Amino acid sequence: MKLPPVIAIVLLNALPSLRAASLDDLTWVTAGGGITITDCEEAASGELVIPGSIEGLPVTAVGPLAFRGCNILSSITLPDSVTSIGARAFQFCDSLTGMTLPPALSQIADYTFYECTRLESVVIPDSVTLIGERAFQGCSSLADVTIPDGVEVIASRAFYRCTGLSAISLPNSLTALGSRIFEECEELDSIVIPENITTLPAYCFYRCGDLTSITLPDGLVAIEERAFQYCERLPAIAIPEGVASIGAYAFQSCERILEITIPSSVTSIGTRAFQYCERLPTIVLPAAITSIPSYAFYGCVRLSSITLRGAAPSVGQAAFTQVPGGGTAYVLEQFASTYGGVGSSWQGFSVQALSGFHTVTASTLLGEGTVDGAGSHEAGSTVTLTAIPAPGYAFLSWSGGVGGTSNPVSLQLEEDVEVQVVFVSQEAYDGIYNAGREAVTDNPGSYGLVTQASYDAVVEERDQRFTEEQIRAMSANHTVGLNAAGNIEIKFSLFRSTDLETFAPFSVTPASVSVVDGRLCLEFTPEAEAAFFRFSVE
Repeated sequence: MKLPPVIAIVLLNALPSLRAASLDDLTWVTAGGGITITDCEEAASGELVIPGSIEGLPVTAVGPLAFRGCNILSSITLPDSVTSIGARAFQFCDSLTGMTLPPALSQIADYTFYECTRLESVVIPDSVTLIGERAFQGCSSLADVTIPDGVEVIASRAFYRCTGLSAISLPNSLTALGSRIFEECEELDSIVIPENITTLPAYCFYRCGDLTSITLPDGLVAIEERAFQYCERLPAIAIPEGVASIGAYAFQSCERILEITIPSSVTSIGTRAFQYCERLPTIVLPAAITSIPSYAFYGCVRLSSITLRGAAPSVGQAAFTQVPGGGTAYVLEQFASTYGGVGSSWQGFSVQALSGFHTVTASTLLGEGTVDGAGSHEAGSTVTLTAIPAPGYAFLSWSGGVGGTSNPVSLQLEEDVEVQVVFVSQEAYDGIYNAGREAVTDNPGSYGLVTQASYDAVVEERDQRFTEEQIRAMSANHTVGLNAAGNIEIKFSLFRSTDLETFAPFSVTPASVSVVDGRLCLEFTPEAEAAFFRFSVE
């Protein structure tokens, strides 16, 4: 049926008048001695080149929403003089295929290229430190992005639903990732997370269906909720030591995952964390996990082996529902009774004793803090212990099964080991170590030390020769003196303490006497259970 003429006229009038883009399509204002582009006619088409100056003033900024909806512009060239681009500046520029951002730009604002569906490439300058929220959301044609070194933050949903993105390089300068940053990047197949990232945010790789490889940094401490949910092709993941928590739904429906390495540092697992990991055959849970939440392994239809390093954890609703019976729960012999004993059934698994393991038990001898790395480990393995002082405290030393002042410290595990760690208040540590190393000290004051004078004030240059008066000036009580034979004589007494309050004298013969780097070195073996030692001059 033929349409009435009036309707045809209305449709024709609704179409924009297409024309090649030019300066006439732009609106601008003068601000701060420069030009800010504030608007562009939606009818502008093709390629637009913005000059470096307008009306004799440099073009320094593109304002918010300036090109929003200019969906028939295929190219926009910005001058190097531009230092600022406002939020949503190029939102819905559906025909824009590429852009080189100016070299002095410090950030890519929120929603800058939101839903630029034909955008294939963007050159990001080294000057950029921040990529804002949803900056590239919905850029479905964007295939490859290189983030320059210098970018510190990528905000939430920055690359959300970039369905064509297959590769992205993240710099080591990066310190924070926002939530949902790569959600529904369906073609992203591999990624390396930089070392300074400590938290993998919620929904980070949600529905990244092609993801097959990811490298997580050693400094990671948390994997938040749904971080890898529906990563259907992910075959394996090694969670680094140091991660403490795995969020709810974190690996739900990772249907092809065959191996998940959970480190001893993990203390909590969220609900449904591994639900529907249908090909997962085995899992090892560290001793620090005392609770298995609801639906944690629901629908893991091939799970036939579970190793538990601690006592029997509490188990939430349906945690092992739709897990076939007849599998084996391997537990340490000393904890077998908490599972009902060897040969009994626990959550549908047959309980068996796990041999070939030893336990590192750590406790605090003095002060406040914790030890990371303790627990059950394979016999013969190398275990690394890290002393973590509480706020206001400092690590001082180890005792028991491992000694010394190195932190962290490693040991070869051939038997069960008990270790103790000594922490002191930061004030005491500063007094004992910093003052002791940087100053000449006298009889006991606060924490056993009183600063008399800096070394530099007494000894102006190394290996300087001293008169008797100069030597005596180094200590109020003449620590260093000349004996009857004219030789330099050093006298001091040693005291021991376990609390920095009560000191008792003791006698000891140096284990060795040597000259190290031009300095006389007396090495003493500390007395058992004495956490602190003090020198006192005669």
